[in-house]
Amino acid sequence: MGAGLGGYIHFDYVKWGQRGREAFLAHQAQRFDLYFVAPRPTIVTVFAATVMMFGALAFYEGLALVVAKVLKSMSDSGPVQMRFDRFRARATFGVLEHLMGIRDGS
Repeated sequence: MGAGLGGYIHFDYVKWGQRGREAFLAHQAQRFDLYFVAPRPTIVTVFAATVMMFGALAFYEGLALVVAKVLKSMSDSGPVQMRFDRFRARATFGVLEHLMGIRDGS
């Protein structure tokens, strides 16, 4: 991501370097007049940020649900599930050994 951002910034510098100082200043003046002289009302910004946040959250939760379903369908049967069951049994027994003070061979 850093390399992509660095490339974009470099491209922007090259573009405005080729267009010249006057073109850059005219562009910045136009942006200032459009966005900074009459900014959007705060309620519009808050509403837009809330909508974007819920949209991103819904996308993330949907993606997590799909990945969970795919992983569950892959591990419900076969050697992966058997290995997981053995691991879980050993881990559970190891915790019980530790809690009860049981040692192998004693």
